[in-house]
Amino acid sequence: GAYYHIHHPFHKRMNAGHCSKEEIQGWVANRLYYQMAIPVKDAAILANCEDQEVRRTWIQRLIDHDGREGDTSLGGIEAWLRLGEAVGLNRDELLNEFHILPGVKFAVNAYVNFARRASWQEAACSSLTEMFAPEIHQSRLDTWPTHYTWINQEGFTYFQMRLGQARGAAMVAAATNEIPIYEIISGAALAFAALLLIIPGFLTDIIGFLLIIPITRKFFIKSISSKFEKKKNNENIIEGVIEEENEEK
Repeated sequence: GAYYHIHHPFHKRMNAGHCSKEEIQGWVANRLYYQMAIPVKDAAILANCEDQEVRRTWIQRLIDHDGREGDTSLGGIEAWLRLGEAVGLNRDELLNEFHILPGVKFAVNAYVNFARRASWQEAACSSLTEMFAPEIHQSRLDTWPTHYTWINQEGFTYFQMRLGQARGAAMVAAATNEIPIYEIISGAALAFAALLLIIPGFLTDIIGFLLIIPITRKFFIKSISSKFEKKKNNENIIEGVIEEENEEK
C-alpha cells in the first residue's frame, strides 16, 4: 500500500483539511465518473466468468453500486451523487459530466476496456485496490466532518456504506493463485492509473498516462518487481565471518 494513491500529497492535504472548496468539488465530480464505471467493469468480469458460484457472488458488487429498484437503501452511485450535492455541486451537471476532465475519461474507459478483454481472473485482480477501501473511508469519516464543516453531513453516507461493502477479496485472492503475477499487477496498475488521473497535478497525469500504455506499464512493473525481488534476496542473506583454525600437531 505504500504506492497507493492515498499517499499522494493531494490526498494527504485533503485528509488534513488543507484543500479548498473548489478542490474538493473537483475531486468529487471527477471521481463520480470512476464510481459509475465500477459496475460496468464488474459486469464485464461477470460476462467473462464461466464459474457459476463466482457469478452468484460477484453480481452483488453491481447491486452495491447500482442499488435495487424499490429498495430504500442507496446504491453507491446515488450515494456519491448526494455527496456531490453535499459539497455544493449541481446534480444535473454531475450526470451530464460537465466537470469531467478528458484525462479522467480516458483512463477510466481504458480500465473498463481492459476488464472486457481480459480473463475474468485477470480483470478481477484490478479490484485488489478494494482491500484498502475500509481504512480509506474510515479516515475520511474521521477527518472530513471536522475539517470541512461546510459539507452537509448527509453527504458522508457513501463512506459509511462502503465500510462493510468491500466484497470479492477472497475471490481475488483465489484468482491470484491461477495466473502469473504480471497480469495481477497489470490489472491493479490500470485501476491505479485511473485514480491518479482524478488527482490534480501534472506529474500524476503523466504517470497515469504511462501506466495505461502497455509498453511503459510493463517497464514500470518490471522495475518495481526487480526492486522488491532484490530487497527480498538481500533479506535472505546472512552475513558471517569464516575463521580458520590451525590444528597443532
